[in-house]
Amino acid sequence: MSQLRLPNGRAVRPGAEELGSGLRSTVRTIADTDVACMKIYFEGHAPAQERIQALCALPPGGWTGDRADHLHVAWPRAPLVDETGATRAVVLPRVSGVTVHRLLDPERRAEFLAEPTWRTNLAIAERIARLVQMLHGVSVIVGDLTPNNMLVNRGGYVTLIDCDTVQFTDPRTGTFFPSSEVTPSTPRPRCSPGTPR
Repeated sequence: MSQLRLPNGRAVRPGAEELGSGLRSTVRTIADTDVACMKIYFEGHAPAQERIQALCALPPGGWTGDRADHLHVAWPRAPLVDETGATRAVVLPRVSGVTVHRLLDPERRAEFLAEPTWRTNLAIAERIARLVQMLHGVSVIVGDLTPNNMLVNRGGYVTLIDCDTVQFTDPRTGTFFPSSEVTPSTPRPRCSPGTPR
């Protein structure tokens, strides 16, 4: 991999640990820090630099969470470019937790939550709904809203990850950026006549 730099020219080196991986990118630690990480796009999957720059300037980038050690969104902070100036990665805040998907198994919730109770489950659901409402309030639409894109810490606080694919309009230029990832909806089963719904 070529050397990656912030727009100001400062070099940023990937750390040794991979935090996650998907079809279009991998998330790695950043050397010499434990508060940030980098999402490195595979060849041909990097978003346009204009999109990342506009995304970094949006209000959610500065949203703090419900307590001092919590962030509502793992929002892109800065693009990382190669020697040609092309966007190859993005700097993100590093957050810990497990995906909501892992909490769907009631027998394993005690591994991940300090209080694996119905009260905590309801609080997590409310926090997800409030987070989506907050994003809609600043005209950000999450097309890829899945249980795997929400991290929950031991206290039940929720952080949205994979924020670089959202739909938004750059308030400075009016440029519209559609969601680059959309979770397909599951069709509801059709009921035959006379079948109770």
